[in-house]
Amino acid sequence: MSLSLKVNSAVDKALKGFVQSEAAAEALKLGLASGKNVLFHGVGGYGKSEMTNAVLAKALATDIRVWKSQLHVESTISSLYGGIDMKSLRESGEEKYRVKWSLLTADVAVLEEMLDAPASVLGSLKTLFTEGALLNGGQRVESQCKLAIALTNRSPDEISQMGRSEAATLERFPIQLEVTWKQDNASERLKLYQAVHNGSDANNGEVAERLTRRDLADLPRLVKQVRLTEDYLRKKAAFSVELKKLHDISPRLDIWADQLAQAAAFLAGRSEVILDDLKVMRYLVADEAGKVAKFDDIFFEVVDFSRKMDDDVQFLNSIEMDFDTAKNWYKKEAKGNIAAVVTMAKEAKATKAKLQGRSVLEQNKDRRQQLLDSLEKLSNNMLLSLAN
Repeated sequence: MSLSLKVNSAVDKALKGFVQSEAAAEALKLGLASGKNVLFHGVGGYGKSEMTNAVLAKALATDIRVWKSQLHVESTISSLYGGIDMKSLRESGEEKYRVKWSLLTADVAVLEEMLDAPASVLGSLKTLFTEGALLNGGQRVESQCKLAIALTNRSPDEISQMGRSEAATLERFPIQLEVTWKQDNASERLKLYQAVHNGSDANNGEVAERLTRRDLADLPRLVKQVRLTEDYLRKKAAFSVELKKLHDISPRLDIWADQLAQAAAFLAGRSEVILDDLKVMRYLVADEAGKVAKFDDIFFEVVDFSRKMDDDVQFLNSIEMDFDTAKNWYKKEAKGNIAAVVTMAKEAKATKAKLQGRSVLEQNKDRRQQLLDSLEKLSNNMLLSLAN
């Protein structure tokens, strides 16, 4: 089984007994594949912790080290890093941490109620996930953590109103999802009852092949091999500009979005990123529920823009082929063939008129003008050669 199929299978089977778990499953798959941190937020009771725990227990092998912490207003920085090393403090007076028992040595870290922690703790987490290491005076310890999953009962509105320290830390969790139900009706409630009371989460005897520690180490490398085409990057640039009208995405997050798109393509079994993979950018605007709905409208606008861009490229490519054909003919076969030169000069003029009659997107105007100038020069050179 390929590693992409293994990720999909392991997470899907782990969450099979949960109602409306598709978005959470996708978020966790993207996190595992890309190594980018995940934030599940929203009011309690919709399965943030339960789904996270199910994936940890059923999708990950026992050789993967998991570290969990319940954060609160009295949490301290030392609680993240194993507590103060009292022996070092007595012997040298240095305040070092016993990192052996911390999230630094874990493969996966779960931060329950992360946003209830004080600003000092959040600031330390921001530094950790930015630098990939603990920075504590003379003590520097590289982090082994490959994925952090933060959970909070805070609502999207609360999150959007938090201070700079919280916002800076949240940016290190680019895969953000409000865990809730999109539909809540009798049918969905019945599915819930059946899942809980009939034991449907037993997966009907199916056991997924679990992800190992080696798999977690290999995933980022394999995802990085997925190609970001020039075509995708052009369309993504247009999309980012439109998306900024809805939500301010920093250059850092914009680059991370490409890595999430690579992860989405990898999970789909593709070797190149395509336009549809841009949908993962909705996780970057997920701090406000209303924005997620507007995101779809912007995406469809960009799909339409992309269609027009593709039409432009196809049209300009055909014009360039006609130009190259005429230019090559003129260089190699025009000598002494007056009638043919006249005909070809007229065709070059007609091609130029065709190009002049077609508007193109702003991104393609420079190429259009270059072709207009080249066709004008070619037809004039042909006619001047006749006069000589």
